[in-house]
Amino acid sequence: MKLDGQKWRIQTSHVRLGKQVYRVVRPARPMRHAPLHTTSWSGAELCLDKPAAVELACAWWLAARSPRTLLHLPLRESPRDCGTWAKRRRLDLLLLHHSLVFPPSRWKEVRARAKDWQPHTITLPTRPFREIKPDEIERTYWREHRDNLRSTIAAETLIITGSRPAFELESDGIAKLAQEAPPDIAAQPDVHACTELDIAGIWHGLHIEICQTHR
Repeated sequence: MKLDGQKWRIQTSHVRLGKQVYRVVRPARPMRHAPLHTTSWSGAELCLDKPAAVELACAWWLAARSPRTLLHLPLRESPRDCGTWAKRRRLDLLLLHHSLVFPPSRWKEVRARAKDWQPHTITLPTRPFREIKPDEIERTYWREHRDNLRSTIAAETLIITGSRPAFELESDGIAKLAQEAPPDIAAQPDVHACTELDIAGIWHGLHIEICQTHR
């Protein structure tokens, strides 16, 4: 499925805590199959069906370009029967720009106060994920990891924070999973379609794959 021009229906809410107002965005409907779990080897795994892979790509694109937004994917609402993963700790996913300087300890309260949701639709542009140049990858290293994604867990949520370049540098695998995995799976049903994201705070990274039983 091509991401060019892809439409994604979302809901938005504005939450005030003291003097700060937070804009919260979530999918208009729960993602049908997208359980996110911690692993026994200090990593995290996200198992998607094909529509959820497209929604994740849309969310990743929006997170990179919306620095004033808390982008919440309530993945604990997804089905719990994903093979042997059913007994593992389930998490939501929250994506946000580091310029917000958002304290993870506030997330539980913000999530509880989010209401009066307003519907919106975003449309991805042509070629939504730009090609990253080699010098940009080198620059993230020499900037003392300033443009690397970082993570923490709070209120049963994996919170991923970074700059726009940080999200863009990890977008290639997500885009390929949404666009290239479906035809690959159609040609070879047993193929293992996955990507690995390098995120500080997750010792073995975030492993994202297309679920074998929900294709």
